[in-house]
Amino acid sequence: MSSFKLGYRRGAKLFYSWLGGVHPEARRQGVAGELMRRQHEWAQLQGYTEIETQTRAVNNAMIILNLKSGFHVCGFGLDTLDRQVVIQRKHLTP
Repeated sequence: MSSFKLGYRRGAKLFYSWLGGVHPEARRQGVAGELMRRQHEWAQLQGYTEIETQTRAVNNAMIILNLKSGFHVCGFGLDTLDRQVVIQRKHLTP
């Protein structure tokens, strides 16, 4: 089973969490939350102070996980396919 979390630098102190996926057989077992925790830990060690992500507005599970993980909603928009997205940001605390 394969799961992943990818991101990239968007500024001197901002890391953009771009893409993630959890194999269907591994869902609802805390894998996404653990991948997020590890990504944030790594980003903080690299000197980032904030993380931003966007999620399709219909993906309630991811929006809720982000909120429970300390993100706040900072905007709304459309992706490249004109689908509604929720933009969320989190401040990394030492």
